[in-house]
Amino acid sequence: MGRCFAVPFRNVLGDAIADADTTIAAVIAADTAGHRCRIREIALGFSDNAPADLNMGVSLQRTGNTTAGTAASSPTPEPLDSDSLASIISAGVDYTAEPTTYGTALWAIELHRQNSLIKEWAADDPAAPVCNQNETIGLITTPRTAAAATMSGHIVFEEF
Repeated sequence: MGRCFAVPFRNVLGDAIADADTTIAAVIAADTAGHRCRIREIALGFSDNAPADLNMGVSLQRTGNTTAGTAASSPTPEPLDSDSLASIISAGVDYTAEPTTYGTALWAIELHRQNSLIKEWAADDPAAPVCNQNETIGLITTPRTAAAATMSGHIVFEEF
């Protein structure tokens, strides 16, 4: 098993345009580093300002780093083991410019704002999304009505 890291995000405002994708957070495997990662867990919850009847599409999607978009912040992934070395994989949170060529969803679900989400993949789960060298996997939210919501949560990944 590889080393695990968390990418937390707090109070990220999603798009208010119906069916418009917003990258809330992402893990980024650089072309030069030669490392990959496997998504192990995502968590997402809505703040109190979300409209009472908001449905939201949530997905994980992959893109190449040549069109990776622009994140408002690039937090350092936090090791889950305090004795672990720093991650080679980087992260982005609260995207101001979306990646232009996301592929099909690696995983997706519809979520109501009154719910929160925790999705886990076991270490040996072949369905766990993998971010290969020179790729980005983004956590995407898509409101189904014209209303914005503020979200918090995290992505946990295993570097290998």
